[in-house]
Amino acid sequence: MMTARLAARVGAGAAALAVVVVGIAGFIAYFAADARMLIVEQGPLSLQPQVADELGLFFEGTMIRAGQIAVHLLGVGVFWATGLLILLRGRQAPMRVTTSLTLLLVGAALFSPLSVLEGGWEAAGSWIGTLRPGPVLWRSAAGMAVLLFALVFPDGRPLGRWWSVAVGVFGLHMLMWAALPGTWLDPREWPAAAAVGWTVLPGLGAVAALIVRYASIDAERRSQIRLVVVAFSATVATILAFWALQPRLEEGLFDLVLATRRLEALHDLNLLFLLTVALLLLPVAVGISVVRYRLWNLGLLANRALVYGALTAVVAGTFLVGLVGLGSLLAGTVGGGRGVAGVITGVVLALVFQPVRRRVQAAVDRRFYREKYDTEQAVDRFTREVTDLVRPVSIAAALGAVLRQTVQPTASWVELRDPPTDSASIEPIDRKGDDPGHASWPDGAELMVPLVAQGKPVGAVFLGPRRSGRPYAGLDRRHLERIAAAAAPAVRVGQLVEEQEHLAVERARLDGELAVARTIQRDLLPHHLPTLAGWRFAARYESSREVGGDYYDVLPFDDGRYGLLVADVSGKGVPAAIIMATCRAVVRSVADTLSDPAEVLRRVNERLTADMTPGMFVTCFYGVLDPVAGTLSFANAGHPLPAVKLPGGGAEELRATGMPFGWMEDATYDTVVRHLPEGAVVVIASDGVIEARDTRGEFWGTARFIAAVAGADGPEVIDRIIEALRAHCAPSTDLGDDVTLLALARA
Repeated sequence: MMTARLAARVGAGAAALAVVVVGIAGFIAYFAADARMLIVEQGPLSLQPQVADELGLFFEGTMIRAGQIAVHLLGVGVFWATGLLILLRGRQAPMRVTTSLTLLLVGAALFSPLSVLEGGWEAAGSWIGTLRPGPVLWRSAAGMAVLLFALVFPDGRPLGRWWSVAVGVFGLHMLMWAALPGTWLDPREWPAAAAVGWTVLPGLGAVAALIVRYASIDAERRSQIRLVVVAFSATVATILAFWALQPRLEEGLFDLVLATRRLEALHDLNLLFLLTVALLLLPVAVGISVVRYRLWNLGLLANRALVYGALTAVVAGTFLVGLVGLGSLLAGTVGGGRGVAGVITGVVLALVFQPVRRRVQAAVDRRFYREKYDTEQAVDRFTREVTDLVRPVSIAAALGAVLRQTVQPTASWVELRDPPTDSASIEPIDRKGDDPGHASWPDGAELMVPLVAQGKPVGAVFLGPRRSGRPYAGLDRRHLERIAAAAAPAVRVGQLVEEQEHLAVERARLDGELAVARTIQRDLLPHHLPTLAGWRFAARYESSREVGGDYYDVLPFDDGRYGLLVADVSGKGVPAAIIMATCRAVVRSVADTLSDPAEVLRRVNERLTADMTPGMFVTCFYGVLDPVAGTLSFANAGHPLPAVKLPGGGAEELRATGMPFGWMEDATYDTVVRHLPEGAVVVIASDGVIEARDTRGEFWGTARFIAAVAGADGPEVIDRIIEALRAHCAPSTDLGDDVTLLALARA
């Protein structure tokens, strides 16, 4: 079962879709009709129908129809785009839905060719209405929507009891008229004056309702509807004035002796232009007030009026000069000279419109709105200069300075460390009580401007009340958004610089600690290898990081034997080094009391497994050399097999089996005894030797290792193995893993 909110959303969407579908059907029907037909029952021409004939004095028929199509498409596009944007933006509040449907209905009634619909579509079009002034103006969905909008905007509540009574009486009359058409209840049967009054009074009442509400609400809400009141009043007044007065250019006006037909046509064209602009004021005003700015300063409206009034005069004068002057020059050489001149002049105006608008805007601001001009100049300077700032202190100081020059708050607070909001919106946020979703606001702050870089909040600026006591209006908020948009990337860069500096300090500290750890680890390795008659030893240890997980050792025993150990911890770095230090201590403590290598490995595994970190293990080769007997007794805990070179030539592996330390607590190992004749060379390596890779990922491998040992002349084979590894891994000098080699040779 749908909830009430979902039902309301679906109903609003269905109504909007129905209006749009009927409006589109009107255009389809119009395009399928006679190509020479003009729309004179809707839109601007419905109030000045004689202009349809007068347009032929200046333009060709196809151009006239194309122009009207463009005006109607523009009009319906502006109304519908604004209405749909309001409907689809955010939650479906009643006033938002009312405003949206009003714009959709009015746009269709004014600009969609509903009057050409036939059949079932004609009934739908008549239900929407055409908004052509007359007795049936208000007996349509569009007309009723206009009145309802004026009575409840902007909070959705009626004005009061008397207004409700008036609306009730009006609605009752509409119902009775619908039930009893053609009777004395039908305004179409009334005298002309009464019919005109019945048409004009509801519109004037709607304007009065908006003005009364504007005068009765607080200053903050008043700024929200100011632009809508101005636009609505101008639109209604213009339409009613054109319909009721039908202004004409008469002889004697402004001491004119003769009002020619062309002059009258030009006069009517100007009126048509003004009427078209008036019809578009409402959606533009509602769109700006409701969707984007919400708060609007009348000073800005006057500013725009000056700018676009001057701009309109420039454009109109240029177009007239181009049309008449250039048209006269082309008339003798090109057919339809004025049409060509109009096209050329229009293209030129389109190209220069924005540069001219910016120049006119700057001139008006400098002369009439010096404070606004100075503010924009300060914001422009800030946007250029803040990119050179990196330190948060400098950015905060620059922000404070530009805020004092522009919006002039009584106090400001800049927070650049911990963003006080998780919102990625760049719009200023008004304070509305304590919001648990954000950090506490400073005492006295009433507005927060988020600083957002790459979609993430990096800080915020809090503002106290303005020194003038006025609220932060739409233009102030635009300036704040520009300031925030320029400051946020600089803040993010500053934060990254500080993070890098902090990381550099931390890295230096860690490097120092790792250097100490490396020194300690190397101190655990044998400082000197044994010197024995008839035997030679050599070893090499290279870690892939500051500290590693490989380890080798030579343990002298009291009976003249020596323990030989090479071990490797899975993984690298500090964790592996810690495990290896523990393994060294355990091996040394056990090897002093046991002579059997297998039993030594079993005891070490038993002690390490209980405390080993899950996922880590240790491989180990442990042998005991008896230099007098010339034998090597050894056991292996999952370590790569050592290789031995025999005097007769060739080399082979020293095989013994067993599991790495840390896999099974009760693992057992085997001891193997091997006699080493004169000329034998034994090399014990970690897996970093066997698994060294070249650029294609190929291992150095066991075969190359055994071949290198087979060509050995003594323990110096270690140097040749390291050289071969580096050549295999070239061009990189990184062997990829810890490398450990221990060699002994019998002379």
